[in-house]
Amino acid sequence: MTNKPIIIAICGKSATGKDTLLRQIKENYPKGRHCGVNVLISDTTRPIRLHEKEDVDYHFISEALFEYKIKHKEYLEYSEFNH
Repeated sequence: MTNKPIIIAICGKSATGKDTLLRQIKENYPKGRHCGVNVLISDTTRPIRLHEKEDVDYHFISEALFEYKIKHKEYLEYSEFNH
């Protein structure tokens, strides 16, 4: 058994069940001594939606801060949508 973390990205179109899947994974693999799930919260420059919460669903940041983070290599990767 390895102590290295495994990173899994759940990707898909809007309303395909990504949040539902993540919620089920977190319920079935609670944080414990030997296993568990940590959720990485993504940054986004889009406006917050009614049902979303800052620093829970996303980190809602300005485009200027996004560009700064790209320039200073603060992301492992990033994507631009609808540009």
